[in-house]
Amino acid sequence: MARARNTKIGCAVTKRGQRADVYCLYDLPLREGAIVYEAGNGCKTDADCTTYKNSKCKPSGLCHGVPEPGYKEKSEALEKSCGSEEETGMTDEIRDYLLDIHNKFRSSVARGLEPDMLGDFTPKAKKMIKLSYDCYLERVALRTVGQCSSERSDPKLFFWNMHNVSNPSMSNLDGAKEAVNAWINQIRHNGLGPSNTFTESLYWRAANTYYELYRPIEDYVNMVIDTNDRVGCIIQNCNNNKYVHCLYGFRRTEAMGKKIYEVGETCTKSSDCTGNAECLVEEGLCTAP
Repeated sequence: MARARNTKIGCAVTKRGQRADVYCLYDLPLREGAIVYEAGNGCKTDADCTTYKNSKCKPSGLCHGVPEPGYKEKSEALEKSCGSEEETGMTDEIRDYLLDIHNKFRSSVARGLEPDMLGDFTPKAKKMIKLSYDCYLERVALRTVGQCSSERSDPKLFFWNMHNVSNPSMSNLDGAKEAVNAWINQIRHNGLGPSNTFTESLYWRAANTYYELYRPIEDYVNMVIDTNDRVGCIIQNCNNNKYVHCLYGFRRTEAMGKKIYEVGETCTKSSDCTGNAECLVEEGLCTAP
């Protein structure tokens, strides 16, 4: 009902004895995790109405106009398209690198090949999903972070990693590489242990500065939650700093106090994966169901 881009509604009523059911359909489907509307004040002038061309601002604070032909397709394409380098700090080269390194790392963890500082190696994962890159998550990150943020945000529907690059003058690609290496090294240098559970004590360990102890693990956890099926990132240069933000999703459950992934032998056939997913035997990963 409240989606900003919707312009049409159609309803029907069915009667069953003393009961009446009302059904209403709207012209644009709402994607899971999508922004319903941009927060802010209602329009005051026609110039405030930018969703569709030639729209007029009404006294109600709503914009009234007729969408251009093909607006449904354009709206869907907009949600799937990646932002510009100027907008997101991302290029296709950086996106390809981030997706590739994430999946290689998930594969290594799933096959029990990653060393754990508090154990031997990571336990094998039974149904680790291979990530795809989602440009929509870039847009969510931009909206959530705003103009400049030096703190990790909590977008509710996604898991969030953030890294402050050591040298803001380095290229965005090198900044992305440094960020991922820092997140990966959390399991190699700090460790999680054989329980494979993200506990409250492990969470607070990152904030313990006693004897200069700083051993975070949350970024590693977000990288290898087995039900995550997508990743999207942005890189921001602001206040003489460079920040790398990556979102993972969807956030179907909280990680705290739960197994990060289902432990077991990696898949050898598609029936080992969930639903109609395919087993990628050499990678030890499943495609998204």
